[in-house]
Amino acid sequence: GTEEIEGICLDMSKVEEIHLYSDTFTKMRKLRFLKFYNSSINGENKCKVSNIQDPVFPEIRYLFWHGYPLKSLPSITHPAKLVLLEVPHSNIQQLGDGGQHHCKLSQIITAARNFVTKTPNPSFIRSLNKLTILNLSGCSQLKRLPAEILSAGNMEEMILNGTAIEELPSSIECLSRLLHLGLRDCKRLKSLPKGLCKLKSLKFLILNGCGITQLPENLGQLFSLEEFCLRKTKFEKIPTNVIHLSRLHSFCLSYCERLQSLPKLPCNLKELDADHCAALESLSDLFSISYDYYIRCFELSTNYKLDRNELRSILEDALQKIQDMASTTRWKQLYENLEKISYPERRGYVYVP
Repeated sequence: GTEEIEGICLDMSKVEEIHLYSDTFTKMRKLRFLKFYNSSINGENKCKVSNIQDPVFPEIRYLFWHGYPLKSLPSITHPAKLVLLEVPHSNIQQLGDGGQHHCKLSQIITAARNFVTKTPNPSFIRSLNKLTILNLSGCSQLKRLPAEILSAGNMEEMILNGTAIEELPSSIECLSRLLHLGLRDCKRLKSLPKGLCKLKSLKFLILNGCGITQLPENLGQLFSLEEFCLRKTKFEKIPTNVIHLSRLHSFCLSYCERLQSLPKLPCNLKELDADHCAALESLSDLFSISYDYYIRCFELSTNYKLDRNELRSILEDALQKIQDMASTTRWKQLYENLEKISYPERRGYVYVP
Protein backbone atom coordinates (compact mmCIF):
# COMPACT_ATOMS: atom_id res chain seq x y z
CA GLY A 1 0.00 0.00 0.00
CA THR A 2 0.92 3.65 -0.26
CA GLU A 3 1.54 3.76 3.51
CA GLU A 4 4.93 2.06 3.01
CA ILE A 5 6.21 4.26 0.15
CA GLU A 6 9.38 6.15 1.10
CA GLY A 7 10.31 7.81 -2.20
CA ILE A 8 8.62 9.22 -5.34
CA CYS A 9 10.26 10.39 -8.57
CA LEU A 10 7.79 11.86 -11.10
CA ASP A 11 8.28 13.33 -14.58
CA MET A 12 6.14 16.48 -14.50
CA SER A 13 6.40 17.12 -18.25
CA LYS A 14 3.65 14.51 -18.66
CA VAL A 15 1.39 15.81 -15.85
CA GLU A 16 -1.23 18.53 -16.35
CA GLU A 17 -2.49 18.85 -12.78
CA ILE A 18 -1.55 17.49 -9.39
CA HIS A 19 -3.55 17.47 -6.15
CA LEU A 20 -0.62 17.59 -3.76
CA TYR A 21 -2.66 16.79 -0.68
CA SER A 22 -5.05 14.22 -2.08
CA ASP A 23 -5.81 11.02 -0.17
CA THR A 24 -3.06 9.27 -2.13
CA PHE A 25 -0.34 11.58 -0.79
CA THR A 26 -1.69 12.00 2.73
CA LYS A 27 -1.46 8.26 3.28
CA MET A 28 2.28 8.28 2.54
CA ARG A 29 3.31 8.85 6.16
CA LYS A 30 6.80 7.41 5.59
CA LEU A 31 7.62 9.49 2.50
CA ARG A 32 11.18 10.82 2.79
CA PHE A 33 12.19 11.48 -0.83
CA LEU A 34 10.03 13.51 -3.24
CA LYS A 35 11.33 14.55 -6.66
CA PHE A 36 9.26 16.27 -9.35
CA TYR A 37 11.45 16.79 -12.40
CA ASN A 38 11.03 17.81 -16.04
CA SER A 39 12.64 15.51 -18.58
CA SER A 40 11.78 17.53 -21.70
CA ILE A 41 14.58 19.54 -23.29
CA ASN A 42 14.18 23.25 -22.49
CA GLY A 43 10.77 22.35 -21.19
CA GLU A 44 8.65 24.52 -18.93
CA ASN A 45 6.68 23.05 -16.09
CA LYS A 46 3.09 24.21 -16.57
CA CYS A 47 1.52 21.70 -14.21
CA LYS A 48 -1.31 23.11 -12.12
CA VAL A 49 -1.07 22.54 -8.37
CA SER A 50 -4.04 22.53 -6.04
CA ASN A 51 -4.64 22.04 -2.30
CA ILE A 52 -1.27 23.51 -1.38
CA GLN A 53 -2.14 25.07 1.99
CA ASP A 54 -2.54 22.16 4.37
CA PRO A 55 0.79 20.80 5.69
CA VAL A 56 1.72 17.20 5.04
CA PHE A 57 4.76 14.91 4.55
CA PRO A 58 5.78 14.56 8.20
CA GLU A 59 8.98 12.60 7.43
CA ILE A 60 10.15 14.39 4.26
CA ARG A 61 13.96 14.79 4.07
CA TYR A 62 14.53 15.73 0.43
CA LEU A 63 12.20 17.83 -1.73
CA PHE A 64 13.15 18.55 -5.35
CA TRP A 65 10.72 20.37 -7.65
CA HIS A 66 11.89 21.61 -11.03
CA GLY A 67 9.84 24.62 -12.13
CA TYR A 68 7.85 24.85 -8.90
CA PRO A 69 4.93 27.07 -10.04
CA LEU A 70 3.95 28.96 -6.87
CA LYS A 71 5.51 31.99 -5.17
CA SER A 72 5.96 30.39 -1.75
CA LEU A 73 7.17 27.00 -0.64
CA PRO A 74 4.65 24.28 0.22
CA SER A 75 3.79 23.82 3.88
CA ILE A 76 5.39 20.83 5.54
CA THR A 77 4.23 19.20 8.77
CA HIS A 78 7.72 18.94 10.30
CA PRO A 79 10.00 21.27 8.31
CA ALA A 80 12.84 20.83 10.82
CA LYS A 81 13.43 17.37 9.35
CA LEU A 82 14.00 18.73 5.83
CA VAL A 83 17.67 18.38 4.88
CA LEU A 84 17.79 19.12 1.15
CA LEU A 85 15.57 21.57 -0.70
CA GLU A 86 16.02 22.11 -4.44
CA VAL A 87 13.63 24.21 -6.51
CA PRO A 88 15.51 25.14 -9.71
CA HIS A 89 13.81 27.36 -12.31
CA SER A 90 10.99 28.14 -9.93
CA ASN A 91 8.78 31.18 -9.32
CA ILE A 92 9.52 31.37 -5.60
CA GLN A 93 9.78 34.93 -4.26
CA GLN A 94 10.48 34.37 -0.60
CA LEU A 95 12.01 31.94 1.86
CA GLY A 96 10.20 31.38 5.12
CA ASP A 97 6.72 32.43 6.12
CA GLY A 98 6.12 33.17 9.76
CA GLY A 99 8.72 30.61 10.77
CA GLN A 100 6.94 27.88 8.85
CA HIS A 101 10.02 26.66 6.96
CA HIS A 102 12.35 26.22 9.92
CA CYS A 103 14.54 23.75 8.08
CA LYS A 104 17.99 22.33 8.64
CA LEU A 105 18.91 22.70 4.99
CA SER A 106 22.27 21.25 5.92
CA GLN A 107 23.49 20.77 2.38
CA ILE A 108 21.85 22.57 -0.52
CA ILE A 109 19.47 25.33 -1.41
CA THR A 110 19.23 25.55 -5.18
CA ALA A 111 16.82 27.93 -6.80
CA ALA A 112 16.41 30.13 -9.83
CA ARG A 113 14.29 32.98 -11.15
CA ASN A 114 12.77 35.36 -8.61
CA PHE A 115 14.19 33.50 -5.59
CA VAL A 116 14.60 35.45 -2.34
CA THR A 117 13.43 38.81 -3.60
CA LYS A 118 12.32 39.53 -0.05
CA THR A 119 14.45 39.37 3.07
CA PRO A 120 14.19 35.90 4.60
CA ASN A 121 12.50 35.51 7.94
CA PRO A 122 15.11 35.91 10.76
CA SER A 123 14.09 32.63 12.36
CA PHE A 124 14.63 30.94 9.00
CA ILE A 125 18.11 32.43 8.65
CA ARG A 126 19.12 31.16 12.09
CA SER A 127 18.34 27.65 10.94
CA LEU A 128 21.01 27.80 8.21
CA ASN A 129 23.93 27.14 10.55
CA LYS A 130 24.59 23.79 8.90
CA LEU A 131 24.40 25.07 5.33
CA THR A 132 27.37 24.01 3.21
CA ILE A 133 26.22 24.94 -0.32
CA LEU A 134 24.17 27.98 -1.34
CA ASN A 135 23.25 28.11 -5.02
CA LEU A 136 21.08 31.01 -6.18
CA SER A 137 22.11 30.92 -9.84
CA GLY A 138 19.75 32.68 -12.21
CA CYS A 139 17.86 34.58 -9.51
CA SER A 140 17.71 37.65 -11.71
CA GLN A 141 15.68 39.69 -9.21
CA LEU A 142 18.02 39.12 -6.27
CA LYS A 143 19.67 42.48 -5.53
CA ARG A 144 20.88 42.01 -1.98
CA LEU A 145 22.30 39.14 -0.01
CA PRO A 146 21.39 39.52 3.68
CA ALA A 147 24.52 39.70 5.83
CA GLU A 148 22.91 37.27 8.28
CA ILE A 149 22.85 34.49 5.73
CA LEU A 150 26.65 34.51 5.76
CA SER A 151 26.61 33.44 9.40
CA ALA A 152 26.58 29.87 8.11
CA GLY A 153 30.14 29.13 9.19
CA ASN A 154 30.19 25.76 7.45
CA MET A 155 29.47 27.11 3.96
CA GLU A 156 31.81 25.70 1.32
CA GLU A 157 30.19 26.89 -1.92
CA MET A 158 28.31 30.08 -2.73
CA ILE A 159 27.06 30.40 -6.32
CA LEU A 160 25.36 33.68 -7.24
CA ASN A 161 25.68 33.49 -11.04
CA GLY A 162 23.34 35.77 -12.99
CA THR A 163 21.89 37.57 -9.98
CA ALA A 164 21.31 41.34 -9.76
CA ILE A 165 23.44 41.63 -6.64
CA GLU A 166 25.30 44.95 -6.39
CA GLU A 167 27.70 44.19 -3.56
CA LEU A 168 28.75 41.41 -1.23
CA PRO A 169 28.31 41.88 2.51
CA SER A 170 31.57 42.54 4.36
CA SER A 171 30.66 39.59 6.58
CA ILE A 172 31.71 37.28 3.75
CA GLU A 173 35.15 37.25 5.38
CA CYS A 174 33.64 35.07 8.12
CA LEU A 175 33.23 32.15 5.71
CA SER A 176 36.53 30.57 6.67
CA ARG A 177 35.64 27.27 4.97
CA LEU A 178 34.46 28.72 1.66
CA LEU A 179 36.07 26.88 -1.27
CA HIS A 180 34.09 28.15 -4.27
CA LEU A 181 32.70 31.63 -4.96
CA GLY A 182 30.79 31.97 -8.25
CA LEU A 183 29.77 35.45 -9.46
CA ARG A 184 29.54 34.81 -13.19
CA ASP A 185 27.43 37.38 -15.11
CA CYS A 186 26.68 39.45 -12.01
CA LYS A 187 26.59 42.55 -14.21
CA ARG A 188 25.45 44.91 -11.47
CA LEU A 189 28.21 43.96 -9.07
CA LYS A 190 30.17 47.16 -8.45
CA SER A 191 33.12 45.99 -6.38
CA LEU A 192 34.55 43.21 -4.24
CA PRO A 193 34.90 43.69 -0.48
CA LYS A 194 38.44 43.99 0.88
CA GLY A 195 37.62 41.20 3.33
CA LEU A 196 37.37 38.79 0.40
CA CYS A 197 41.09 38.19 0.70
CA LYS A 198 40.61 36.78 4.20
CA LEU A 199 39.05 33.67 2.67
CA LYS A 200 42.10 31.51 3.23
CA SER A 201 40.36 28.32 2.05
CA LEU A 202 39.09 29.74 -1.26
CA LYS A 203 40.15 27.60 -4.25
CA PHE A 204 37.83 28.78 -7.05
CA LEU A 205 36.96 32.42 -7.78
CA ILE A 206 34.75 32.90 -10.85
CA LEU A 207 34.10 36.50 -11.99
CA ASN A 208 33.36 35.92 -15.69
CA GLY A 209 31.17 38.62 -17.19
CA CYS A 210 31.07 40.99 -14.16
CA GLY A 211 31.19 44.88 -14.56
CA ILE A 212 33.79 45.23 -11.87
CA THR A 213 36.73 47.28 -13.12
CA GLN A 214 39.17 46.91 -10.25
CA LEU A 215 40.46 43.98 -8.19
CA PRO A 216 41.42 44.23 -4.50
CA GLU A 217 45.09 45.14 -4.09
CA ASN A 218 45.49 42.41 -1.47
CA LEU A 219 44.44 39.73 -3.93
CA GLY A 220 47.74 37.92 -3.44
CA GLN A 221 46.62 36.87 0.03
CA LEU A 222 44.30 34.21 -1.38
CA PHE A 223 47.03 31.63 -0.90
CA SER A 224 44.76 28.61 -1.53
CA LEU A 225 43.39 29.89 -4.86
CA GLU A 226 43.72 27.31 -7.66
CA GLU A 227 41.39 28.61 -10.39
CA PHE A 228 40.79 32.28 -11.17
CA CYS A 229 38.39 33.26 -13.99
CA LEU A 230 37.99 36.83 -15.28
CA ARG A 231 36.64 36.12 -18.77
CA LYS A 232 34.81 39.01 -20.47
CA THR A 233 35.52 41.53 -17.72
CA LYS A 234 36.63 45.17 -17.98
CA PHE A 235 39.78 45.02 -15.89
CA GLU A 236 42.60 47.20 -17.16
CA LYS A 237 45.28 45.69 -14.96
CA ILE A 238 45.97 42.73 -12.70
CA PRO A 239 47.56 43.43 -9.28
CA THR A 240 51.26 42.60 -9.27
CA ASN A 241 50.90 40.55 -6.08
CA VAL A 242 49.07 37.87 -8.09
CA ILE A 243 52.53 36.29 -8.28
CA HIS A 244 52.09 35.24 -4.64
CA LEU A 245 49.23 32.89 -5.56
CA SER A 246 51.57 29.93 -5.41
CA ARG A 247 48.81 27.31 -5.84
CA LEU A 248 47.17 28.95 -8.85
CA HIS A 249 47.13 26.51 -11.77
CA SER A 250 44.40 27.96 -14.05
CA PHE A 251 44.04 31.63 -14.97
CA CYS A 252 41.39 32.69 -17.52
CA LEU A 253 41.51 36.21 -18.99
CA SER A 254 40.04 35.68 -22.45
CA TYR A 255 38.08 38.56 -23.99
CA CYS A 256 39.41 41.06 -21.41
CA GLU A 257 39.60 43.72 -24.11
CA ARG A 258 40.92 46.52 -21.87
CA LEU A 259 43.80 44.55 -20.39
CA GLN A 260 47.10 46.00 -21.62
CA SER A 261 49.72 43.95 -19.78
CA LEU A 262 50.23 40.95 -17.54
CA PRO A 263 52.32 41.06 -14.38
CA LYS A 264 54.68 38.24 -13.50
CA LEU A 265 52.59 35.15 -12.90
CA PRO A 266 52.88 32.38 -10.27
CA CYS A 267 55.59 29.85 -11.03
CA ASN A 268 53.28 26.82 -10.83
CA LEU A 269 50.69 28.10 -13.32
CA LYS A 270 49.61 25.28 -15.66
CA GLU A 271 47.02 26.99 -17.85
CA LEU A 272 46.70 30.57 -19.06
CA ASP A 273 43.85 31.57 -21.37
CA ALA A 274 44.42 35.15 -22.54
CA ASP A 275 42.89 34.84 -26.00
CA HIS A 276 41.09 37.82 -27.60
CA CYS A 277 42.70 40.38 -25.31
CA ALA A 278 42.82 43.03 -28.03
CA ALA A 279 44.81 45.63 -26.05
CA LEU A 280 47.36 43.20 -24.57
CA GLU A 281 50.92 44.32 -25.36
CA SER A 282 53.23 42.98 -22.65
CA LEU A 283 53.54 39.60 -20.93
CA SER A 284 56.20 40.36 -18.28
CA ASP A 285 58.53 37.42 -18.86
CA LEU A 286 55.75 34.85 -19.08
CA PHE A 287 58.10 31.95 -19.69
CA SER A 288 59.98 32.35 -16.46
CA ILE A 289 57.30 29.96 -15.21
CA SER A 290 58.76 26.61 -14.18
CA TYR A 291 58.06 23.60 -16.41
CA ASP A 292 59.28 20.84 -14.13
CA TYR A 293 56.99 17.83 -14.44
CA TYR A 294 53.99 19.87 -15.60
CA ILE A 295 52.13 20.15 -18.89
CA ARG A 296 51.53 23.80 -19.81
CA CYS A 297 48.69 25.27 -21.87
CA PHE A 298 49.04 28.90 -22.91
CA GLU A 299 46.46 30.51 -25.22
CA LEU A 300 47.58 33.88 -26.59
CA SER A 301 46.30 33.80 -30.18
CA THR A 302 44.53 36.78 -31.80
CA ASN A 303 46.44 39.20 -29.54
CA TYR A 304 48.00 41.15 -32.41
CA LYS A 305 49.38 43.98 -30.28
CA LEU A 306 51.78 41.73 -28.41
CA ASP A 307 55.37 42.90 -28.58
CA ARG A 308 57.17 41.01 -31.39
CA ASN A 309 60.33 40.60 -29.37
CA GLU A 310 58.35 38.96 -26.59
CA LEU A 311 56.71 36.61 -29.08
CA ARG A 312 60.11 35.67 -30.45
CA SER A 313 61.33 35.01 -26.93
CA ILE A 314 58.31 32.80 -26.26
CA LEU A 315 59.01 30.69 -29.34
CA GLU A 316 62.71 30.35 -28.55
CA ASP A 317 61.95 29.40 -24.96
CA ALA A 318 59.34 26.83 -26.04
CA LEU A 319 61.83 25.22 -28.42
CA GLN A 320 64.41 25.06 -25.66
CA LYS A 321 61.91 23.36 -23.36
CA ILE A 322 61.21 20.77 -26.05
CA GLN A 323 64.93 20.06 -26.38
CA ASP A 324 65.28 19.76 -22.60
CA MET A 325 62.40 17.29 -22.39
CA ALA A 326 63.84 15.30 -25.26
CA SER A 327 66.94 14.46 -23.25
CA THR A 328 66.86 10.89 -21.91
CA THR A 329 66.86 11.77 -18.21
CA ARG A 330 64.34 14.59 -18.43
CA TRP A 331 61.96 12.61 -20.65
CA LYS A 332 62.06 9.65 -18.28
CA GLN A 333 61.19 11.90 -15.34
CA LEU A 334 58.40 13.59 -17.30
CA TYR A 335 56.98 10.29 -18.58
CA GLU A 336 56.90 8.79 -15.08
CA ASN A 337 54.98 11.81 -13.88
CA LEU A 338 52.57 11.71 -16.85
CA GLU A 339 51.57 8.17 -15.94
CA LYS A 340 49.86 9.70 -12.93
CA ILE A 341 47.99 12.24 -15.05
CA SER A 342 44.87 11.33 -17.01
CA TYR A 343 43.94 12.62 -20.46
CA PRO A 344 43.19 15.46 -21.35
CA GLU A 345 45.47 16.89 -18.65
CA ARG A 346 48.44 15.46 -20.58
CA ARG A 347 48.05 17.89 -23.44
CA GLY A 348 50.34 20.88 -23.71
CA TYR A 349 50.47 23.80 -26.14
CA VAL A 350 51.36 27.43 -26.68
CA TYR A 351 49.27 29.44 -29.16
CA VAL A 352 50.59 32.81 -30.34
CA PRO A 353 49.30 35.15 -33.06
